[in-house]
Amino acid sequence: MDDVIEIDLRKIFLTLFQFRFWIIGFGLLAGLATFLFFFLQPRMYEATAVVALTKPRYLPNFDPRYQTVSTTTLTNKVAMDIAKSDEIAIYIFDSWNDPDKKLDQRRAFREKNMLVKAGGDSSVINLTIRLESPEEAARLANLWAQRVVERLNTVYSGQDQTQLTFFETQIAVAQQNLRKSESALAEFENRNPVRALQNQLDALILHQQELLWRKQQIELLQREGQALLAEVDNQSGTVPAELQTRLLVLQLRQYDYPTFAENNAASPSYQLALPIASSSQTVGEFRNLVQEWLRTLENQVNDINILLAEYPQNLTQLQTQIEALNQERQRLDLEREVAADTYTTLNRKYQEVRITMDDSAGDAKIASRALPPIRPAPRGTGTYTLVAVMAGVVLAAAFVLIRDWWLQGASSGEIS
Repeated sequence: MDDVIEIDLRKIFLTLFQFRFWIIGFGLLAGLATFLFFFLQPRMYEATAVVALTKPRYLPNFDPRYQTVSTTTLTNKVAMDIAKSDEIAIYIFDSWNDPDKKLDQRRAFREKNMLVKAGGDSSVINLTIRLESPEEAARLANLWAQRVVERLNTVYSGQDQTQLTFFETQIAVAQQNLRKSESALAEFENRNPVRALQNQLDALILHQQELLWRKQQIELLQREGQALLAEVDNQSGTVPAELQTRLLVLQLRQYDYPTFAENNAASPSYQLALPIASSSQTVGEFRNLVQEWLRTLENQVNDINILLAEYPQNLTQLQTQIEALNQERQRLDLEREVAADTYTTLNRKYQEVRITMDDSAGDAKIASRALPPIRPAPRGTGTYTLVAVMAGVVLAAAFVLIRDWWLQGASSGEIS
């Protein structure tokens, strides 16, 4: 078949053997160039700091009404991304004490001199700095670890200096509000007339009850007077001394009756002498006397009704004033209680945040600080040289084979 390509391995080996010196020489030349390149590179020292990602054992919570929660889990991938972020890389580059550094080397410095690797556990990351100075490498590695821990704790643990400033401002405002509420409450108490108004209300209520009691007594006297008139109507001639005595007793009761405070006391008794014969009265005279006395009682009832008609309005006004003052007092008490509770809660939270500003209370901690390395980092000169020799041999052999194939093709074209 014409489309089958036959490969003559014997010819290939013979061709490679024929140009063996060129192939081996090119490989050695590539290895030598690689060896010289890495050998002449400055010796680099690597300093490594270790950052651990753990949860704090204790979370202070001084006030259960203001709870500290964490809804995001910190992982080493997040920590590695933050460690290689532009802001932190620029900060480390600017902290590098090298007079020959240039601003356009920031990206190269981050890629070549700042190495981030995950540790043996998912909660550990290694931050390595490669520099010619071992002391500077250790210093930058520790500075880098400190910066990463601060940023992680700021983002995930809330350890931010601005939080202290925020709570200090809020505490100052809460303290000012508390002082205002206390001053307002003290001023209200100084001018609060609720006790005087309550005394007036109690006195009015007592007086009203006494008037009602007096009206009740007078109405009782009126009924007894009407009964006395009914008995007089059955008499003729002169009125008996017994009826005159009863009228005298009723008249005395009109002006001498128990007060409201003594309404349960027994009625006083009187010893009255019987009227003499010359004091006898006719039925008409006695009737006129009783009717005049009943009109007096009616006038007293009318006067009491007039006084009682004014009491509802007066009582309502006093009760309204007292209720308004009590509501004002309750409002001021509530404002003071809320202000005091707010101030106490914010102050406790401020103390909690201030305590948790320590690195040991955050999610990220420096597990191990970097020390100045004693030996430089291996440059891998032998490995890279061996790889370069092998790559040079392969490239040279490929070049020889391609060249031989090309020459054979050109020769075949000329013959045909």
